[in-house]
Amino acid sequence: MFDINQSFDIVGFPLKIEIIVKQRPSSLASPYYILKHQTEKTFWIPYDDIFSNNAPDIISKIIFLMNVPFSLDYQLKWRCISYTYDETVAILENRDTLISKTLEFARSMKDCPSLPSDKDWSMTLSITKVTYLPDREFMEKYNNMEAHYNFEVWIKTQRELDSLIVVLQALQKELSSDQEDEI
Repeated sequence: MFDINQSFDIVGFPLKIEIIVKQRPSSLASPYYILKHQTEKTFWIPYDDIFSNNAPDIISKIIFLMNVPFSLDYQLKWRCISYTYDETVAILENRDTLISKTLEFARSMKDCPSLPSDKDWSMTLSITKVTYLPDREFMEKYNNMEAHYNFEVWIKTQRELDSLIVVLQALQKELSSDQEDEI
């Protein structure tokens, strides 16, 4: 079973999950955006877990833990840039196809095992939702933002995620000790 406290001495790879929600002006040339949500967390995934029958449940739990603030049950655009620098684009029908594609990619990395000392690379799953606003409406909002608004949103949403993980870790520890008491 996947454990977020997983030991880092097992061969596997880091899976970094990023969740981003932002608003942009409808003119595509603009570099400006308003951040609504941003979190990231890296999980160590042992290869045995990725190749097990429980792998879809593991990825599903990780995505659930990330507390994605929008539905993953509608068409998603999959843009994959692999370690071979090949890029593919596909439309995913729902959350299950997202999990399936993530596993497919993770399993394709079996020839590139990593140890925790290899901090330079990871598999990154970035789930981004962009809402486009009319230029005038966007610029009014953008001009009325405080200077550090996007940074503060990131700090707030990251703290919420970290709190959720602390609660989950405590629950896992409690369940483990209850199971040990039963034995």
